[in-house]
Amino acid sequence: MDSAGATGGGASITVQVLRQQIERLQKQLAQQQQQLRAAMSGGKDKDPAHAASIAALQSAVATTMGQLAATVARLVSALMAESGGSSGNLVSTSA
Repeated sequence: MDSAGATGGGASITVQVLRQQIERLQKQLAQQQQQLRAAMSGGKDKDPAHAASIAALQSAVATTMGQLAATVARLVSALMAESGGSSGNLVSTSA
């Protein structure tokens, strides 16, 4: 049995692939955020090329965050499907 755990007897291929994608996206996001922090601390505020570089990095971070959110949503759907539907095991919607 792998460390997936949430699906009982081991994760399906779909769940495993989605978890791998999430890990990859998290690493990619961390690298992009690091690059953005470095660019922003560069102090070349008046340079249009520097501003464009920061804007491009911000866009990349936003895109990766969107991809990560979508992949997490697909993982939740897959886990719910494997557990027999929305029985409330993951999130209580009654609050």
